[in-house]
Amino acid sequence: MRSQTQSPPPCGLDARPLVIKVAKAAGWLPHALGLSDNWNGRKAKIGDYAEVSLDVRNLAHPGWYVRDHARSRVTAKYLKRQFEIVFSRRDWLTERNNKSLREHMRQEGIL
Repeated sequence: MRSQTQSPPPCGLDARPLVIKVAKAAGWLPHALGLSDNWNGRKAKIGDYAEVSLDVRNLAHPGWYVRDHARSRVTAKYLKRQFEIVFSRRDWLTERNNKSLREHMRQEGIL
């Protein structure tokens, strides 16, 4: 689902952060695409955007950067889009978390 040139991490390790794995498994980050699927913006859900936003994180790691962007340029347009994805993911997760907390507080009689 990420860049077409991206290969699996060395030693078969899954480099996705645990928080994304847990959030997707719990249904907090709905997704429609598999990790090996080609990107489809029409089908993509917030969980798919979370996976794609890992590219921003990987830009800070020289090894990942060389592997993923050695033959291409990271443009201002690319970075802008990546940050839009990161911010939308943050906002969606914040709202989901707040909604869950309010519901729990109502059940406990706190609200």
